[in-house]
Amino acid sequence: MGELELLPDEVRLVILDRDGTIVEGAAEGHYLIDPADVRLLPWAAPAIARWNRDGRRVAVATNQRCVALGLCTRERVDEVNARVSALLAEQDAHIDEWYVCAHGIEECECRKPLPGLLLRAMADAGVGPESAVMIGDSAADGGAADAAGIAWLHVSA
Repeated sequence: MGELELLPDEVRLVILDRDGTIVEGAAEGHYLIDPADVRLLPWAAPAIARWNRDGRRVAVATNQRCVALGLCTRERVDEVNARVSALLAEQDAHIDEWYVCAHGIEECECRKPLPGLLLRAMADAGVGPESAVMIGDSAADGGAADAAGIAWLHVSA
């Protein structure tokens, strides 16, 4: 996946999905809720480190319905995200901002495939749609990118 590291110069914000894009996703019907279970995908740290060096902002936009289902707390999701950050830091990579939707289906405006998380990331980074890209592994990621008017790249583990 080394080709993902090379993005057009106009891309100033890279928005990534978490599960199945940066880290191994949990088995179907399960959720990644234990920091000890976090495993980076091989491409993630090198690509993120490259974007960091290039001066691009790197954000994560992740649906975490496990909170709405009562399977874990928002604090637990933050612990998992902290573990992801720690593993990335070991390889000189970092996430600038985390955007988490902890709502259930049809409970909010931020749950992908709706564009809320992506629009907030662009606003916080001060960039327009032409300067952002979404990278993810699901139709929801692509739907959110389309709804936000930004390019998206589909990856698979």
